[in-house]
Amino acid sequence: ENANTISGVDAFILHDRYGFPVDLTLLMAQEKGVHVDVDGFEKEKVRVKNESNQKRATQKDFLGSHAIHFLEERETVLTVDQPKYFLEGTSTTIAVVLNIYSTKNSEWLSTATLHDGVVGIILDVTSFYTESGGQVADTGYLIDSNNVSHTFQVTEVQKFAGYIVHIGTVTSGIVSVGSNMRCAVDEERRKNIRSNHTMTHILNHRLRDVLQYNQPAKCTEIHQKGSFVGDTLLRFDFSWNEKLTLSELEELETAMRHDIRSNLTVFSKEIALDDALKIASLRAVFDEKYGVNVRLVTIGISVEEIEADSENFNRLKAFSIELCGGTHVQKTSSIGDVIIQSEESLTKGVRRIVCVTGEDAIKARKRGEDLEAEFHSINISTCSDIDIETTTGALNSKFKNLSKLRDQLNASTAPLIKKIRLREALNAAIEQVISDRRRILSTMLTDVSIFGESCAKSFDSSQKYIIHHVVDTFGLNRDAMTKLHDIIQRAHPSLPIMIIFFAEKSQSGLVMASSPDPTKFDASVWVKHAVGKGGGKPSLA
Repeated sequence: ENANTISGVDAFILHDRYGFPVDLTLLMAQEKGVHVDVDGFEKEKVRVKNESNQKRATQKDFLGSHAIHFLEERETVLTVDQPKYFLEGTSTTIAVVLNIYSTKNSEWLSTATLHDGVVGIILDVTSFYTESGGQVADTGYLIDSNNVSHTFQVTEVQKFAGYIVHIGTVTSGIVSVGSNMRCAVDEERRKNIRSNHTMTHILNHRLRDVLQYNQPAKCTEIHQKGSFVGDTLLRFDFSWNEKLTLSELEELETAMRHDIRSNLTVFSKEIALDDALKIASLRAVFDEKYGVNVRLVTIGISVEEIEADSENFNRLKAFSIELCGGTHVQKTSSIGDVIIQSEESLTKGVRRIVCVTGEDAIKARKRGEDLEAEFHSINISTCSDIDIETTTGALNSKFKNLSKLRDQLNASTAPLIKKIRLREALNAAIEQVISDRRRILSTMLTDVSIFGESCAKSFDSSQKYIIHHVVDTFGLNRDAMTKLHDIIQRAHPSLPIMIIFFAEKSQSGLVMASSPDPTKFDASVWVKHAVGKGGGKPSLA
């Protein structure tokens, strides 16, 4: 709505979604004379935080202690969720509705309809993934296997005291206890989540290669400090005290892409926790609470091979080996592609990397290539010294286009590595334009000095006034006009002076006039009489 203001919401989106520090947004906006709604940013930050907390609280309290006690008293069986690991067939699992719970009146229902609003359904078996371990829950539908017109939309899947609850609303018909429902997981979304989760493991592994093993002098171990796996991106937080260099980012992304192209097999197996902890290069969040048995996920090496050589650190460090209950791809090539979108400091000693995979990564690369092509198109233009107006006009246009492109680059989803390199090239090109403008102005002002001294000698102080026309020589440059005027004025301080610059090519002009005694001779009136319009003071217009 206001082209001169970046709203608080937009500033927060840049910060939250794309990893743009608000300080950088402020700095860039200041350079362009644009205002940032900082108060709005802080309000949006608080709003999103409160909304997130409220959502988590709602999910956490969906089944209260009384509801859980009800299930335990009736010895309700815990939902079997092994089908969530199926690579195919997650939409063919048939389940029986065991319970339906409504938070509206904190009651158990025998049937639910659209009018009951948000309810939770407990099944005997499910292929839906429950939100856990940093991975978002699956979404999709429960569809009556006997009557497809009876559907329930699943928007959240949460676990309470071991009971898996499918949270959502009836979208058509009714859902009843005892009904047979087909679990229709959103397969496309699940596919993206699987890719992002496997890539999180690859990132975790390759970070150690690039930062820890390749730089032993730093004596710093990489430890996972948190992660988020969604359908559109992955975030990974890790212990490291320094910003990653461009070469480190390039090495990291190249290694991750190599693992994708290598079409590595992803293995998983449930083993005893004690056996897992004996594996030399195991990656785990060790302050997590694990059960007696854990799920081991490995990439490029089978669990059986690891178990047979579990203490061979030098061999096993070449592979990703983690404790994980999430969903993964079967072959890394199905991920398609990956790009690092951002890398930033989260807190002291903890950094965050955001990546996107698959089609989103391909689109991001295309966006980066398009911006790079646009840069070369702008930067290839040369500014030949045909005439001062054309040259300065071309430089000003180039500066404007480069600055605009830099803003587009900073706000884009292009890969971070491309951004860094292209930003460097843009900054260098902009500096060159500034340097060229200074050089041309300096040369021009030197020429003006020589020209002005010659002009001043051609006038006689006995004249009533001085009017001097200059066609094309200095274009419409105000600095040149001011300097020429000042030189003539110093030579003839008692005379009214008018300087007229005219550019033949654009058929436009610039006029400047001065009066040594405004009470007798008004320069602003003189300009208006000469060109029909103008402004300024009686002494200078």
